[in-house]
Amino acid sequence: MRGGGYTGSLGYIVPLCLITGAFLLRWEVVMYQKTKQKREKKFARTLGWINVIAGIGMYAGNWIVSKLM
Repeated sequence: MRGGGYTGSLGYIVPLCLITGAFLLRWEVVMYQKTKQKREKKFARTLGWINVIAGIGMYAGNWIVSKLM
């Protein structure tokens, strides 16, 4: 029996990262742009892309690990 860790929770963590990243990029950045809040806009854009990249990375990593086993 192998210790699997938390791979079962990736089923909801990956979509959560992708959805929150898309939300930040689509609505928060636009809202901060309209109110001319430059620092908040930059932070929301950075955090949004981090969420999207983390979601894609976890999905790809899980796929690679599942193919190796």
